[in-house]
Amino acid sequence: MLNLASDLDTTEHGLDTDTRHLLARKVLERLQAKTRYHGEQLPLQKVIELQAQLLARHIEGKEEYRCYVLPW
Repeated sequence: MLNLASDLDTTEHGLDTDTRHLLARKVLERLQAKTRYHGEQLPLQKVIELQAQLLARHIEGKEEYRCYVLPW
């Protein structure tokens, strides 16, 4: 949102209510947006879940972990 020069309104306590709601909506939209992952189009939320599972298996010593880099 900052890169798109969006207006983020603040108060003395931080972001105002409308701006917080807008930011939350944008984050949820991004998590639901499809992205390419190993040849498939998956919601970003699912990609994060899969990466967390891979990382857990790596920590358990079950397999090597290769990070996923989001395409721009």
